[in-house]
Amino acid sequence: MQPGQSGTPYPQPSDTGQPAAGPYPPPYPAPHPAYFPPPPTTKFGKLAWAGLILGIVGVVGSIIPFLNNLTAVGAIVGLILAVIGMFGTRKIVSGIGIVVCVLAVVFTIVAQVAFSSAVDDAFKRSDPQVLTTTQPASRPDQTAPGAIENQQPPAAPTRAAPAAIGGSITLLGNSDGEQARVTAVKIVDPAPPKDEYSRPEQGNRFVAVQFRIENIGSLAYDDSPSNGAQLIDGQGQQFQATFLGTAAGPEFAGGVKIAPGASALGFVTFEVPKTSKAAKVQFTLDSGFADQTGEWTIR
Repeated sequence: MQPGQSGTPYPQPSDTGQPAAGPYPPPYPAPHPAYFPPPPTTKFGKLAWAGLILGIVGVVGSIIPFLNNLTAVGAIVGLILAVIGMFGTRKIVSGIGIVVCVLAVVFTIVAQVAFSSAVDDAFKRSDPQVLTTTQPASRPDQTAPGAIENQQPPAAPTRAAPAAIGGSITLLGNSDGEQARVTAVKIVDPAPPKDEYSRPEQGNRFVAVQFRIENIGSLAYDDSPSNGAQLIDGQGQQFQATFLGTAAGPEFAGGVKIAPGASALGFVTFEVPKTSKAAKVQFTLDSGFADQTGEWTIR
């Protein structure tokens, strides 16, 4: 100490190298940072929720006609998302989404069936029966105007007198002025396939019938001849035409138009079992819906 100074001298370092105890306490150590665990991770959680939401929308929209088509598609997408979500952590949400999406699709189908039935019933109730007072001049069931109350029920489909292959039969259509002379020109049995891609099934064969259609009416013929033709075997089994072609000759096109006074020639092909014996061939105008049917006997 200097002369004239008083008080406690500052502490001096000790021989051990540590600071000597003084009047001031040592500083507090720095606190450690707080530890927060990382948030848990979810897998496919958003897909699970998306599936559930789409299912709910599908259930709500299933009762709305036309809109339920879109909501049903959304429910199907939601079902896929919910199934994927089952492989994640939100299994309960995904399970509920699957159930809701399935219910949405089922409710939509039920609602559409009910709506279609209601519309059909409404049309039937609002569509009165209309009786026609005129018939084609060539038909025997012609009714005079003003005699609706005495009109007889429409006649059942009639069958013209049968003919042999090569003969002609005059047929009437459903419309006034629709009349055609149809000839079964010839039959090719069995008919060879047109190419390697047009072969009958194993155990079957092709039978090709050539028809000539002559329009003798006042209206244009516009139809598909193959729709009105059918083949009958000896046991009474009926066979419709096939779209496959044969090498017997040119077939009719899918749609045939014949002006009044003109004619068309073409084959119609049938696929029948090899054990069947062709006995008859029939032809009807208006794709088979006309009243008269022509029949040719195969000998």
